[in-house]
Amino acid sequence: MGYHKSLPTTYLNVLVKLKNDGFAESTLKNFSKWYKILSANCTLEDPESVRAYIANLNKSPDYKRNLIACYDHFAKFYKITWDRPKYKKTGNHKKAPLEQNVNFIIEHCHSLKRKVAFTIIKEYGLRPVELGKLTLRDIDLEQGLMYVKTAKYGNPRSFKIKPDTLSKLILVIGEDRADLDKQIFASQDTLTHHWHIERKRAYVATGNPEFLKIRLYDLRHYFATMLYHSTKDLLFVMQQLGHKNIQNTMVYTHLVHFSNEEYHVSVAKTVDDACKLIEQGFEFVCQIDDAKLFRKRK
Repeated sequence: MGYHKSLPTTYLNVLVKLKNDGFAESTLKNFSKWYKILSANCTLEDPESVRAYIANLNKSPDYKRNLIACYDHFAKFYKITWDRPKYKKTGNHKKAPLEQNVNFIIEHCHSLKRKVAFTIIKEYGLRPVELGKLTLRDIDLEQGLMYVKTAKYGNPRSFKIKPDTLSKLILVIGEDRADLDKQIFASQDTLTHHWHIERKRAYVATGNPEFLKIRLYDLRHYFATMLYHSTKDLLFVMQQLGHKNIQNTMVYTHLVHFSNEEYHVSVAKTVDDACKLIEQGFEFVCQIDDAKLFRKRK
């Protein structure tokens, strides 16, 4: 918990207890941030001060619920009685960005390492925090396999890395492979910061405001949406995302709204042609005479 060293003892003690209780490091980091916000704007020992601050905050109900949950742990730790406010959960609207926009950002990234990092999230649906924890121990370079440590108490999973992505990943890893536990990519926060930089560069280059709307996490939504669209197998999508609750996966069935003009169409006449199209993300549609028709979302 290195990022807690400079925190006041009043809520550092709460964070230590929560860590001992098994809370995830990402949750503790958020709680640390929210305690700083609360302590800067109200008196933590005075629950009415906290209630008033949250009530007058110009934020979404979901954000207020986070602050309330955070303060509730503080109140329980110090045995402070308070009337916990109730805000209805609104939920976040998941978005699946257009492939052409995602590809443009990735292709114009400042460095190969960023290109590979964002490509992996797009192609395999990793959470940014999972990518940030990826080490050489999790990659089988000979077989091209990637073993993903789970986040959010989900299920671990493995993926066969596409040849092109694997070759670029090998370049990123370099020759020094002695430390198997060294993280290959930056932390979740740094990855998110780099994504913001790259999408801003894409916007400046094109003037298209849609680039600014694409969050790094939306690449995971893109992966899940396209996987469900191509397989119609909800359980498989659930497994690939590492979900434990299928309710979390079902949302992706509602994100698929494709029309005919949103596809590139290609024809394969040999097995070699078909393999190349599949590697490029095309899906098989039908066969007419000796030609196999494939399509891919634009």
